Amino acid sequence: MSKLTKVQFLTLISWARLEKDTAQFDLHGYNFSRRVADCDGMNRMNAFPSPPVQRPDPECGFERVGIFLTVCLCLCQSIAAQCPRLADLKQSLLADTLVLPVKDTTLLPLDPEFSISDQRIIPGRILSIHQIQKFHVIPVDQYVVLPRPLTDLLLETMAADSMSPPPGELTIVDLHLWRDSAPAFHQGYRLNAYTLWKDSTGTPLRDWIWEIGPVHGQESEADQMATCFEQWRRQQVRALQSVHPQPLYPYIFKRELYGWSDFYLWPGGQAVHAHIRLNFPPVRRRHWVRGSRSLLIRKSDSYQSIAVGGPEEEWYFRLGNHWVARGSASAHLGFNSFDPAVYSHLDYWNLFFADLLVSVDVQYRPVLHRGLTGGAGIFQEVILSPQIGKRFPIGLLLTLGILLP
Repeated sequence: MSKLTKVQFLTLISWARLEKDTAQFDLHGYNFSRRVADCDGMNRMNAFPSPPVQRPDPECGFERVGIFLTVCLCLCQSIAAQCPRLADLKQSLLADTLVLPVKDTTLLPLDPEFSISDQRIIPGRILSIHQIQKFHVIPVDQYVVLPRPLTDLLLETMAADSMSPPPGELTIVDLHLWRDSAPAFHQGYRLNAYTLWKDSTGTPLRDWIWEIGPVHGQESEADQMATCFEQWRRQQVRALQSVHPQPLYPYIFKRELYGWSDFYLWPGGQAVHAHIRLNFPPVRRRHWVRGSRSLLIRKSDSYQSIAVGGPEEEWYFRLGNHWVARGSASAHLGFNSFDPAVYSHLDYWNLFFADLLVSVDVQYRPVLHRGLTGGAGIFQEVILSPQIGKRFPIGLLLTLGILLP
């Protein structure tokens, strides 16, 4: 190796060492000053580091915590992926599936010109989704499902009855299976549905608004829901045997908002009974039952009362296309406030208020009505708390409300 080659080789080694040391010192926060000098024809560079400056890093602790949590999360995911039982346990804690014990027969061929379309938000086997409490503590979603798709079960019922439906399409627009706990005496599972019939050209001819139930008894919840579904399935199939055109429901099928107040007037006092309710429309029904919660505010000559109503039962009877008769029964529990100028001493139990209230009235409420409703009738109240004033008030009832389908 020549002298020039050795010089070049040593120069390259010196530069490599310098760059390595510079990178290391830069990582530790050193400052450098370079001095270039010629020595025997070689360029040499000397680095003179200044004392390091220690700077605290406040984010170091947070970074370590983040790294630790990330590692723990990765470990948990890897363990869950390798253990299917843990995934099944998680699914069982978050959701529950209930298969209804409905009749499932062999599907027979029908007229190819007839079809059933399921246009619900969640078509197929899922009938409804409820919220239950697993182990009486954990709130989970319960999926109520059918053994087969809804359209197949309807076709099986039609085939089992040897029915020949007219050419066209039956559309299942909406269906709700739920538990109604608002009425006092008629609690149970209900099925509300809206179905539409179209002819072979796709023109809607008529619709059905179904209300099945309430179904209650000593059976299990699955059997009660299956009974609701079986009743609707049979009635829908029978309705297809004679399809006649009629005006369609003009609103979107959903729960309607109904709020109203009953005003009670009797000698020596008055009261206001406020209600609000969300329920499916009772279209084309001659009789239906509803329930609601209420707030009662009453005032007499010497004391006032405020009370809340428990489960209230209301019976409706349609008297024609414009009028409805209603009978209701409710119980209330609350507190009394007395006029100190009239009562100088009262026992502590006189602070509590309890009563039973029944009423009958006739209301203006046309079919497919939207807007204000009103009516008049009579009422009878029975005061159950210690008697202060009249125990059996009876008088005039005026009602005013608004209905928004």
